[in-house]
Amino acid sequence: MILQCSNTIVQYCSVFLSSSFISQRFRDYLPQIISAIIMAPHKRSQKSMADFVFEDRVHKSTISRLFRSKAKDFASRDMHKTAVKSAIDRVLPDEPQPLTWLLSLDATGTKRGAYTRISGANQYRVKQTNAKGRSTKSFIWLMGLLVTDKGVRIPLPRYICFPKNYQKPGRPRKKRLTQLDLARLMLKELKKLIPEWVRIIVVGDAYYDCNKLIEAARKLGFVLIIPADGKRCFADEQNGAVSSKKRLTARGNRLQLKTFDELILVRGKERTAPYRRYSAKRPSQKVNRHYLVRHEERAVTRLGEVGIVYSWKCQTSSKGTEAKKLKVLMCSDPTMSGSEVAEWYDCRWTTTEI
Repeated sequence: MILQCSNTIVQYCSVFLSSSFISQRFRDYLPQIISAIIMAPHKRSQKSMADFVFEDRVHKSTISRLFRSKAKDFASRDMHKTAVKSAIDRVLPDEPQPLTWLLSLDATGTKRGAYTRISGANQYRVKQTNAKGRSTKSFIWLMGLLVTDKGVRIPLPRYICFPKNYQKPGRPRKKRLTQLDLARLMLKELKKLIPEWVRIIVVGDAYYDCNKLIEAARKLGFVLIIPADGKRCFADEQNGAVSSKKRLTARGNRLQLKTFDELILVRGKERTAPYRRYSAKRPSQKVNRHYLVRHEERAVTRLGEVGIVYSWKCQTSSKGTEAKKLKVLMCSDPTMSGSEVAEWYDCRWTTTEI
């Protein structure tokens, strides 16, 4: 049982609890919860932590019930936002100067606990006939990792994409925000935390191929680099809102490889090396990555003028170098060269590697 928290933990928590929008209940309980995490023996479960925090423990999920019933008081995203702002202020230089930072967007599903029993959640697999158990379902967690030009990694507050039929117990049903809506919200919140002279390059997978997300990035002054959806088409020359029914991937496959430029990225010597993190435990990892890129500035249906980069990933063997896989990248800034777009997108796979 924690009767009194140490002054060190109280001082540590005061850094995150300095904002005025954090409730008094959060100020009272956070030092105790951190102390419980440190002092709980063996497995740090909700049951063992509850033994340290509460004098009269009623149920092993007391902490979980407290957070769920007092969600407004325990707004962890607000505390996380304060920590992100503090971290950004520390890494910024004393005098304004042009900087470029990288933001990597990704999402993952959680399929544990009561979430697997909620109807309408995203389904991982289709339940077979006469199969035991229920099909696995999940909520989607949207996460963003901000990487500075010095290699400092700052995780942004995460957002949860709820299923269509989900309703919080005891609360009225609200308008459901999709994963793309939450991505736009994350970009808007980040804009409030950084100065105007910091340029943000956002990279994501093909799921973020959305006209609203690209428009939001342009308004905020961000650069969005994403793979094009396989069904994405060029815009009609007379009416940009109408599709010409000519797909980007089809044009990329028809282009002759001799019209492409060669891009070789050497491990640790890239122009974007400060934004990457390579693992020393994986010596088998390829030192060089070979690409063939070609850049075009064309109008895409509902997206307007964007930079289009056709990128072939090459594989070297005893027979020579052979183009194996085509990926069509789109950039909201048409002025960026094809090599820059391909290299920034390549950073997405090495920002979180350990």
